[in-house]
Amino acid sequence: MMDNDKTVRLWTLLSKQEHGELSNEEAPELESLQADPLNQEALATYAMLKDYWKKLALEKGPDSAAYWQNQLIRLQAVGEQAKEQSMPNQTTESLYDPEIAIRPKWYLRKGAWLSAAAVALLAICLSLFFKHQNNPGNDNEQIVVIVHNGDQKQISLPDGSKVWLNSGSQLTYNKYFTNAPVKEITLKGEAFFDIRHDPNRTFIIHTEYLDIKDLGTQFNVKAYEDEDKMETSLLNGSVEVYLKNHPEKMIRLKPNEKVVFDTKILKQGKFSTSADAGDLKQKGLRLDSIENRIGGPGALAATGFYIAPLKPKIKSKGDSIVLETAWMQHQLAFSAETFNELAKNMDRWYDVQINITNPEVGNYIFSGIFKEENIQEALSELQMIQPFQFEIRGRQVRIY
Repeated sequence: MMDNDKTVRLWTLLSKQEHGELSNEEAPELESLQADPLNQEALATYAMLKDYWKKLALEKGPDSAAYWQNQLIRLQAVGEQAKEQSMPNQTTESLYDPEIAIRPKWYLRKGAWLSAAAVALLAICLSLFFKHQNNPGNDNEQIVVIVHNGDQKQISLPDGSKVWLNSGSQLTYNKYFTNAPVKEITLKGEAFFDIRHDPNRTFIIHTEYLDIKDLGTQFNVKAYEDEDKMETSLLNGSVEVYLKNHPEKMIRLKPNEKVVFDTKILKQGKFSTSADAGDLKQKGLRLDSIENRIGGPGALAATGFYIAPLKPKIKSKGDSIVLETAWMQHQLAFSAETFNELAKNMDRWYDVQINITNPEVGNYIFSGIFKEENIQEALSELQMIQPFQFEIRGRQVRIY
């Protein structure tokens, strides 16, 4: 037998997740309730109710709005009645319009009564479902998640996928994208995705110049519009990366690989070579580091992109991190970056505005990891590697 209180909470959270209203604080609670073996019966019943309501919505067609509203009023009225009476002689069947009776077995067991909590639960779920069914004009309603500089955020998408957003990022998706034929979200900035794969629905992340198609995956996308490179790093599963201006040039990554693109060439909409991206990969266009830089003799300057393996960076305590996802552990990791490039990351990380006035200083190359350092401590550590001066006034930082 189901616990009414737990069932009410579980179904409420499921309904909120279905319609994009689940908060970050509620997501772990929902996961815990879903994993509880005692709640499997409630999960199955919720699925039955949802499917039945959807079926009725199709059957009612244009009359569905009035119908759903009428049933919601009935359930709310019954809820009030349940609060006032013990209902000793009233079975579940007598509280339903015969047309919407669901009759899962557990509801009709001998001696089963519909409690006030259960009625309230159905009212909540039906209310959320009614809200979706009768607002077709809001199907294009967009959810926008913004993470400001100096912050990070984890969210759960309505389909159960998880996203971690880095500083200075923005994620946009349709409120009802879960049931869309193609699940689409738009990213500006950087995010790590842990996608709940649905073989019946394609999942695509759109960036300014690239589209990333999920094939059952954990991956990181870095697509800041003010940076010279855009990259996708794959940890598990598989992804396909497409160029918006050249969709025929698809690159499929394998686990522990990343692809890096020259943003300037993406803006131009063409590569500086006529060879196909897949052919370039077959020819062994793989780099062990990012030392072949834009404007240099390496692959990025020659072809507009390169593919490289992810290499963990060993830390002093013996453990290791992957540079591309170190930010998820609240660490700013960088390898062979110019000071100009690093400054952009530090701007977002520390919520400051760095201005490098000496071009020679801007071309300094740095590798390292910042974790608990504040902006002054971080710059002081960089001073130990290369000579420069800095001054900090509020959020303004001048380096010379």
